[in-house]
Amino acid sequence: MAIVEVPSTFVDVTVTVRTYYAHYFSTYHFLNFYRHAGIEAWWSSSNSTVTVSNMRVWYDTCGDLYKYPEVMDQPLSSTKVQNDYFIRSSIERSNPIKGTVYIDGSHTMPLNRVVLLTDYWNHGGLIYIRLQYSVNGKSRTDDVSYYVYR
Repeated sequence: MAIVEVPSTFVDVTVTVRTYYAHYFSTYHFLNFYRHAGIEAWWSSSNSTVTVSNMRVWYDTCGDLYKYPEVMDQPLSSTKVQNDYFIRSSIERSNPIKGTVYIDGSHTMPLNRVVLLTDYWNHGGLIYIRLQYSVNGKSRTDDVSYYVYR
């Protein structure tokens, strides 16, 4: 199980996302496979004027779905379950409390399935964060995205 924790800093506020997934490398195929396993997120700030009105965090995985562990040492064609499989974990909170960890562990893949990323630009384990907040009396909306699978 891999755990990736990435802080994203906006104006005087940081949203930290902890992403969970499994990563497998098949020596039979020389390919990487992934299993989406949920997220946690929280915000912090040392500026006492910061208030957050909405925090949105998405964790998307997309690719071709395969049987596990069969795909590790059998042909792709005989272990494929579905093309263009998609799963999203999401956290959407109005007025989230500073320092409180919010979790989406409900949207996880079964232990007997893995994904092959067929298009890195669209399927790379995308994290998207959108934050609506106020700092020093000024309202802001900022967003950022990044990939977690390596």
